[in-house]
Amino acid sequence: MASQCIITILLIPFSLLYAEARNISLPQKDARIIDVPVNGSVVIQPVGLSADVAYIQCQAHTQAGNITLSMKYEIEHDTAVTGRDVGVISMYSGTSDIKWYLYSHTDTDLQVLVHLTYFSEKDPFVGGCNEEFNLENDPNIHLHVHPTKTKVEFQWSNTGVNPVTGKYPSCEDSVFQSDIEYHTYVKFMEADDFSEDEYFNVIKQMLTVEDVYKHGTWLNKFSNTQSHKSFVDVSSYSHRGVVYNTMVKFNKDDVHTRAVYIPVVSYRCDIEHTDICKQRDVTSLVLSTAGGLIGLFLCFFGHRFFKTENFVFGFLIFGLIWYQVLTLATYISFLGTLALAAVFGLMGGTLLLGLWWYHGIPVINVLFIGLVTGYLVSSVLFYTPFGNLTYLETPFNYGATFACGVLVIPVILLFFTRFLSIFSCAVVGSYTFMLMFDMYIQSALHAIVLNSLRHGTDRSYVKVIVTGPFTHYEIALTVAWLVLLILGTGFQLFRERKKAPFPPCPRQLRDRAKDMRRLLQSHSKQTSPEREPLLRGGNHGLYGATQNAPVHVEETESSEEESYRPGMI
Repeated sequence: MASQCIITILLIPFSLLYAEARNISLPQKDARIIDVPVNGSVVIQPVGLSADVAYIQCQAHTQAGNITLSMKYEIEHDTAVTGRDVGVISMYSGTSDIKWYLYSHTDTDLQVLVHLTYFSEKDPFVGGCNEEFNLENDPNIHLHVHPTKTKVEFQWSNTGVNPVTGKYPSCEDSVFQSDIEYHTYVKFMEADDFSEDEYFNVIKQMLTVEDVYKHGTWLNKFSNTQSHKSFVDVSSYSHRGVVYNTMVKFNKDDVHTRAVYIPVVSYRCDIEHTDICKQRDVTSLVLSTAGGLIGLFLCFFGHRFFKTENFVFGFLIFGLIWYQVLTLATYISFLGTLALAAVFGLMGGTLLLGLWWYHGIPVINVLFIGLVTGYLVSSVLFYTPFGNLTYLETPFNYGATFACGVLVIPVILLFFTRFLSIFSCAVVGSYTFMLMFDMYIQSALHAIVLNSLRHGTDRSYVKVIVTGPFTHYEIALTVAWLVLLILGTGFQLFRERKKAPFPPCPRQLRDRAKDMRRLLQSHSKQTSPEREPLLRGGNHGLYGATQNAPVHVEETESSEEESYRPGMI
């Protein structure tokens, strides 16, 4: 290791000489992809500078490996930054000769996207109040990736030059700092697309203020106050790249200026091994396929097979509840928790089915079924920007509001019991069916319920900004979900229009059959003496009967459909 360091130090002068021969002149806002040779370097120089330029932001992006961007010929701790998405800020006085040195640390040629942005003294000074990282002025965004969320951290900015003093105000001046707003934006890449072309294409859409406004998805805003730190937590998902950026807005009297930080990319996996990033879990695919087929059955035939409907919805209710309880209260592995939740789900399905089997009260069973629909509808609502309201950043407020959302559907529709049963089958069944396609193409439809589960199993997740992609994959699946929901609801309403609202309770059918048999037996015993002939021998007919006419015996049938309870609707 020491020998490699010595060789690298000895080779730096030669690489710098090579870099000096390869100067790159770059005008403002020209996003150019350049080639950096193996362990080589390139010098970047700005062109087209005007007198009103106060500072210049230089940034470089590469997907294949780390690079170093330095403001000096020699790499120093406080004038250089290393990474895949890096940037520096250099002050410009009008006469200074500005250069940036770009170094490669890989054993292959790199393609690097470089970009310059010029700012005047009225523009916000991005990262001008750095107190943590090595650069004096740090315009970079630093990511801390966790399994379920990504921490997007940056350093506070400064305002433009104070026209009275002609200097930048102190970073401790709360009057000026309160006039700066920070807005977080994201841009999602296509699912399972880890190509370099997609990487550069999306980065180009998040470089400038105009690009961020046009292509980015706004998440939140805040200011430099005691209640806010210079970072935000954003929900993250696998199998997809995400670009993060922060916009700074300075609003003071008639001055309205904007600036952006250096965009940064996260894949939540090792991008150097794309096969791992694209890997599919066979168990998840099998379970999603089975669940999708069951969901399709529920969507079109769920209410007709009411006992099956009860078992499936009971499984979902108890499975969701116990998954969250086990995750919070135990340290069992994910697969172990999932298996135990499935066991409790089977018990719950059996319990709800038994409730209908022995008591047969539609209102009670459909209430539980409606709660699952309410959970899904509430999850959809909290997946929208509504779920990121500041009011919901405490566990109590979030839990109470989410619970109200769960109860809305069953409370409103419980009076129309049969319709609630049919609607629940169509909503949950169609969503489960679309999840099957979601798992195969890795869209973000599953994130609707996933974020609700994360809130239920992670107490700190309540402060996470929930967002997700809405590319053509998600649009297609959402439209298909709505179409399937309408078709399933309409088909079941049409099919059940002339039938009783609910099938009979199996225990009640059994008791009725027993009572009928007892009644017939008792009636037979009571009438048997009247059927005996008064005179022995001969072929005598019954009293009052026509000769040789057959005796009519009334038979009682108890069909399932006649046993429905039409009053329970």
